Amino acid sequence: MSFGKDTKIKYWNHQQRAKRKGISFELSLEEWYDIWQQSGHWHERGPRKGQYVMSRFNDTGPYAKDNVYIQTNGDNTREAFTTNNKDFIKPKHGEENHFFGKKHTEETKQKIRIKRALQVNGYSEESNRKRSEAMKKRRAERPNWKSVNK
Repeated sequence: MSFGKDTKIKYWNHQQRAKRKGISFELSLEEWYDIWQQSGHWHERGPRKGQYVMSRFNDTGPYAKDNVYIQTNGDNTREAFTTNNKDFIKPKHGEENHFFGKKHTEETKQKIRIKRALQVNGYSEESNRKRSEAMKKRRAERPNWKSVNK
């Protein structure tokens, strides 16, 4: 069976995502494609609501012919939460998750709220500082700056 470039890229991307997550990927291109074709959801694949993904039973083991099935992205996410799989909360690559199971203090929660509000509005302390420094530099370079712009 010959496959188009697009299909090969989708297969390779799936392999690479599994590799980054440390999950063994034992499906050949033909096996992978057949699973999708038999599901009838090949054209509905994707990460968005209502789209379909290839899942592993209990989110354990490799991506292998007898260990995968096709389900909606929402069902896959819900399953991960309901099985209380602590690996679902992933730390950054190369780091351990030392926060799992702990709770923020009220003071920390307030700091997070303020930081997020600033980020949502596009004003972070860092961006304000950079803008302020840039403005000071412009004023120093052009002492009559205000009168020039009037």
